[in-house]
Amino acid sequence: ADVPTETILSLAAGNGLSVLAGGFGGCGLVPQTILNLNSGGGGQIATGAYAASMILFALVIAPLVGQISNPAIAGIMVQVSLETIQWQPTFDTVKGVFENKEGAIIRLGVLVITTLLCYYVDFAVGITTGVVLDLISQGKIGGMGRTEIAKN
Repeated sequence: ADVPTETILSLAAGNGLSVLAGGFGGCGLVPQTILNLNSGGGGQIATGAYAASMILFALVIAPLVGQISNPAIAGIMVQVSLETIQWQPTFDTVKGVFENKEGAIIRLGVLVITTLLCYYVDFAVGITTGVVLDLISQGKIGGMGRTEIAKN
C-alpha cells in the first residue's frame, strides 16, 4: 500500500469531516505528517502514536500551548515549512531552463503561477491551479502534453 497517499487521503477526509461538523478544515497536519514519514514513521504504530499525541495536545495540553508566545510559534512554523519544502525539484526546474531542457519553461511557468496564486489569492486556489496546470502540461488532462503544446 502507498502509505503517503493513504495518509494524505485520510487527512483530506478528516478535514472534510471537520468542516461538516462546524470546525476549521485545513492542511496544518500535512507538514507534520511529511516530517513523520521522512523520519521513518510510516507504519501503524507511528500513525497511532501520532494520532494519540494530537488528541493529547488538543484535550490536555492546549492550555499550556496557549502560553507559547506568537514569535515562538512563528519560528516553529518557519522551521517546519523549511523542512517540508522540496527544494531540489525547484532548483532542478530553474537549472533545466538554463540548460534548455524540454518542458522546463512550462514547469517553471507552472511553479511561478502556483507561487503567485498562493501568495496573492489563496493557498488552496494556488495549489489546485498548480496541480491542474501540471497535469495538463503532462498530457494527463485535456490530451495535450508538452510536445503538443510546443508544436502549437
